Amino acid sequence: MLARVHQDVERPEVDRITIVPAPAESRSDLVRHLAESDLLGGASLVVTLAPGQYDLHQVTAPSVPAEDVRDALRWQLRGSLAYPPEEAALDYVRIPLGVAARNKETLLAVTAHRPTVEAATAPFATHGLFVEAVDIPEFAQRNLARLVGIEGTNVWLGFERETCLLTAHLDGELAFARRMLLPGASHNAIDADSPDAVAHVTDRIVTQAQRTLDTFERQSGLPPVTRITVGPHRHAASITDALADRTGLIVTRFNANAIFDFGADASNLANEVPAAALPAIGAALRVDEDADAGTLAAWGRRMRAAFKRAA
Repeated sequence: MLARVHQDVERPEVDRITIVPAPAESRSDLVRHLAESDLLGGASLVVTLAPGQYDLHQVTAPSVPAEDVRDALRWQLRGSLAYPPEEAALDYVRIPLGVAARNKETLLAVTAHRPTVEAATAPFATHGLFVEAVDIPEFAQRNLARLVGIEGTNVWLGFERETCLLTAHLDGELAFARRMLLPGASHNAIDADSPDAVAHVTDRIVTQAQRTLDTFERQSGLPPVTRITVGPHRHAASITDALADRTGLIVTRFNANAIFDFGADASNLANEVPAAALPAIGAALRVDEDADAGTLAAWGRRMRAAFKRAA
């Protein structure tokens, strides 16, 4: 899935959403096709890893200077990695603390085996395309939550073919992330429209989401969740209604038209953005955390394309 987004200061424009077909021969063929087409259009490129290509770890922040945090995390996580720590590509975000929290600062660290990251980016370099960043769906979903700008603690529930991703945010900062198996996907229940099938899939998804939400609220020490946003899904209306009924919270469906403009090449999807496109759109909204105001203003006038890598 490829999404190209023009990030305007006031209102981003989704310039294109393209379902890129699987290559008949190799991933290199796919990237060559992208390089030869007008899909990228001079945009800076962000590649998003797929579930299973990376791991998330919630860890206590090491007591070291900021410039040494990544090296300290590699040492700290060495027992959790399936490969030598020096082969880990690593990034992290700081989890916001609740007002009454007395715990030490906590980080959400993402690790991936460096050969996996290199395999994801090498075909682009081979065909003359510069990959500006490698991202993950959890951070992409956070970027969408930031764009909506809901204050306080809010939750997003996004969907892919076989999983759903629940992320919690406090004032735009990622506070929690958990990926859950999408019930019934292997039995095609997600594709069925009979009332019983819809009710079954809805109940299983909402039950998992509610349990995960309860765990987060019990353990985080953050202000209570006030709103849940449900991403695109075949049965989004049913899931939204059931979540609102069970949680008593404000639950709304993701409305792309409320936050994006759509270019001519994406206008046919404006009212029904594919679920698989959201990680790519969110990744295209990436902002480097240490960027200064001048850099952000310059970035705001740029075009970004994000490519969601298939598992």
